[in-house]
Amino acid sequence: MKNTGTVIIILLLLSGLLSCRAAQEFGMASKLSEELPSGGAQREARQAEAPEPQTGETQDMIKQESIGFDKVSGEDGTGLDQNAAQVKGRTVPEERKKVYSGYAQLLVDNTEEVKNNITRIADRSGGYVESVYENTVEIRVPAGDFDAIFEEILGLGTVSNKSVETFDVTEFYADLKTRLTIAEKTRERLYVLLDRTADVNERLKILREIRRLTEQIERIKITFDLLENQIAFSRITVELVSRFEEESYTIGKIPFPWMAGLNPLYAGIDRYRDYFQPALGDEFAVFAREKIFRAESADGVRVRLGTVENDPSGDSVFWQKALLFHVSPLYSSAEEKDLGSFKAVLFKSKDREPYAYLVGVKAAGNNLHIAEVFFPSWDVYNANIESVMKAFGTTPGK
Repeated sequence: MKNTGTVIIILLLLSGLLSCRAAQEFGMASKLSEELPSGGAQREARQAEAPEPQTGETQDMIKQESIGFDKVSGEDGTGLDQNAAQVKGRTVPEERKKVYSGYAQLLVDNTEEVKNNITRIADRSGGYVESVYENTVEIRVPAGDFDAIFEEILGLGTVSNKSVETFDVTEFYADLKTRLTIAEKTRERLYVLLDRTADVNERLKILREIRRLTEQIERIKITFDLLENQIAFSRITVELVSRFEEESYTIGKIPFPWMAGLNPLYAGIDRYRDYFQPALGDEFAVFAREKIFRAESADGVRVRLGTVENDPSGDSVFWQKALLFHVSPLYSSAEEKDLGSFKAVLFKSKDREPYAYLVGVKAAGNNLHIAEVFFPSWDVYNANIESVMKAFGTTPGK
């Protein structure tokens, strides 16, 4: 019984490490590995806290459970040795895992006809239509055909704007896969211990940990499936502008270029000069490129952070009022909100089934930080706004 109790304590410590890891792991992908326990002082502290194993069987189990918790730091700070196929139980994918997305704004004669053509292109390629709004279509196409399909779509009208983004998610992918493996193995061993243990209190402890790990495993699997789909199917967002409505549509009248370029479906700001990261949960997959922050959940919530020049120099309230004045005519409604340290405006689209678009601004000297959160429907907004506000450090309802 003594040996069994020791194993339980050690497994609880290991699963506790997983829990702490999960609570903070969805920041910038370049910082994911910094939170994994590594050598030196961290390893010595872990050994000092864990009870000394009593049998050879216990030692073997602990050795197996420790796989994946040791980190070999690389020069890029990811904690993965890119020159090795395997690093202490962690498998580095042989091929880089990349997420591609494209955006195009087209001037067309007939928006409905072009929408139908884009839908046919998606179906023919083996992809699918992700969403359709009043003037915008989003499709998913096989990543291998992305370039050819994007060029075909550009030929459907006159291109007034286009861009392509590529996010390397290799380290994030490997880290997520490792966490899933460790969590599943830990749960399997807890089940073994449950069968061996007769003590009621110890069984209750084990059952609680099994339940917690099961919930965590399900969240990781959802995010992992989302990430694999993002890799396999590239997103193409097409905004259609009727030639006959071009004059009234022009938002060039907005005096601030970054504000005129705001788009709920695609990033118009390509840099981020801050280290703030919202504490998003396990349901978000995070894409990072240098200091650019992008994250997306399985139900379509997208979070973006960017930085522009604070010109003319104004505080956060000034820019919040400017957003409300200049951008609200494009939406059916607009409401001022607080989003942590960001002053924000919540916009509701004019679509029959409207989306929600939350834009926050934070002035910091010469920099103006922009937070964008897109909710594909009002139901999704209601289901997620509380967790999003908490992630930004705001108490919901305040």
